[in-house]
Amino acid sequence: MIAWCLGGVGATTGLAYYVTATWPLHLSGKVVPAGEATTTQRLEAVDRLVLFPYLVVVSWLAVRASAGPAWGSFEERWFESSVVARWCLVLYVTKTFVDLFAQLATLGKPGAKRVEMIAHHAVSAFCIAHGLHAGVCHFFGCLAIVSEVSTLFLNGLMAVKLFTGEKTKLQRNLSVLNGLLLWLSYLVVRILLFPMWFWIFFSDVASHDVSSVSKVQLVLYPASTLTIFILSLYWFGLITSGLIKALLQPPPNKKKVA
Repeated sequence: MIAWCLGGVGATTGLAYYVTATWPLHLSGKVVPAGEATTTQRLEAVDRLVLFPYLVVVSWLAVRASAGPAWGSFEERWFESSVVARWCLVLYVTKTFVDLFAQLATLGKPGAKRVEMIAHHAVSAFCIAHGLHAGVCHFFGCLAIVSEVSTLFLNGLMAVKLFTGEKTKLQRNLSVLNGLLLWLSYLVVRILLFPMWFWIFFSDVASHDVSSVSKVQLVLYPASTLTIFILSLYWFGLITSGLIKALLQPPPNKKKVA
């Protein structure tokens, strides 16, 4: 599985790197002609392209893997797994570790944003990898990965700005549409989903014998999920402010006809 996931991520990254050399990029209000982008700028563009197929696949796998056990037995959630769940977890861990290296190159100078993103990915990848190694809590890992559904629309929003700009009415409408879908999906698969994650997890702990589960697992999973939930609350505030600003922004001025 790991070899297939690495091969898939590597192949799509290589193809995306080739494509970005033929496409102008819109950065900080300026257009960078095709072939003139720096390596860092191209890596950012590559990430936008690679994320589309990855997020569709991993989100679909996560929803399929967690939908059944959510209403099933305690054993299903804690000690059982499936081919779909393992593919989901391995793909997530593989892509996340690749992202950690990419973010070192694309997030610019050290700062709060870089620390937040690297910490977010490092903590989540470590916990998922630990669960894979221990062979437990695959359901909880997949349920948490369902939150990546919202990242699909965040990536769409950033891709529109990067590859097309926001000068025309169509470009602006695409950005607003992605922003609206991002807000709605964030509300469902993060702000509402994570409290449900905690409720299922701690209800199981309170009503069943979990003595066979590692103490590290019992502490690490909820701690990492809580960290991501707190970050999500902060990001949701920023997303809400950005959406309101975009909705209230006047349309681009039309040229006057003499």
